[in-house]
Amino acid sequence: MNTKTIMSVLLAAVLISACGGQTDAPPVQESVMEEEQPVVEEAASAEQLAPEAPAVEAPAVEAPQPAAPVTASGMMPYTAPEELFALEIPSGWSLVRDTDVIDNTVVETYFAPDGHAFVQIVVNEVGSEMNHVVKGQVTLDFMKRLYGSDLRVASDVTLADGREKLEWWSDDNKTSGTTFFDTKDSYLFFYTTYYEDAYKKDYATILEDVNNSFAEVAHLAVSVDTSGLTPYTAPEGLFTLEVPGGWSNAKDADVIDNTVVETYTAPDGNAFVQVVVNESGTEVTNVLKGQITLDFMKRLYGSDLRVASDVILADGREKLEWWSDDNKTSGTTFFDTKDSYLFFYTTYYEDAYKNDYAAIFDDVNNSYSNE
Repeated sequence: MNTKTIMSVLLAAVLISACGGQTDAPPVQESVMEEEQPVVEEAASAEQLAPEAPAVEAPAVEAPQPAAPVTASGMMPYTAPEELFALEIPSGWSLVRDTDVIDNTVVETYFAPDGHAFVQIVVNEVGSEMNHVVKGQVTLDFMKRLYGSDLRVASDVTLADGREKLEWWSDDNKTSGTTFFDTKDSYLFFYTTYYEDAYKKDYATILEDVNNSFAEVAHLAVSVDTSGLTPYTAPEGLFTLEVPGGWSNAKDADVIDNTVVETYTAPDGNAFVQVVVNESGTEVTNVLKGQITLDFMKRLYGSDLRVASDVILADGREKLEWWSDDNKTSGTTFFDTKDSYLFFYTTYYEDAYKNDYAAIFDDVNNSYSNE
């Protein structure tokens, strides 16, 4: 080929190349350097990544629910202050005790777990007998101080056992309740079951169970007669008695001048037999006999001692029945003189234990002999 032909062929090749002409060979792809990434497996779910645990639902805001059935946890025994009575209280309810809200008064309150129902016990030491009218007035005054000054009584019923039952409500506090009140010994007491009105359906039944559980406290008295009565001879052989076996004995010659005091104490410490022998040195007149005896009794049994009855017996002894509000005790004293001695013996108990010891003390008192 001549030079012109060769130049034409070369020019054509250049033009084909410039216009993107391709040959049959596969194009050589330029290597693309991708940034190396960590090997990531297919994303696992949260349940797969985290250790198994109980599912926790998001908290939801709900309307107040009815109180849990309080009967599910049963009832527990309760004894009022001074063992005045017993109740059954829903177990799991919290207790608050207050001795300041009312003078000379213990207030114990049980609260339901949700705070919408209550059992409240009030024991007030009145110090003396209280008539029926005053008892009601004082109780109502206490109730208005505790449950609302606007408190209104819906019903007032005297029960067969002497208690009085009041059903009441308070508009200000939006509460309703039932109060039972009475007196015993030197105490005014009452207990109240009440609820916020909106929760009546939740608590009416369980509080009725509380109300119906009221019972007198049966003291577990020491069986003072199981060991029998044992003979006792007073100092100087002035007289004899029979005293309960198993009671502890203490002798004191210092508490009163020229006097021996011997005291038998029940195992529970709630009852006593006491013998007092005073050497007067001379014959004591009947008037002085009574005055000296009463002076000794006030020194031994309480300066506030009051005599309920004074009887001269056929054998010449004098019998005094008495009580002391301060010491909460009551007793019977027999006194007389013989030769140059003034003597007396007393059987007495703490008032709360009268039922436990009245019978055995009758036996002691009747066992007297001066032969």
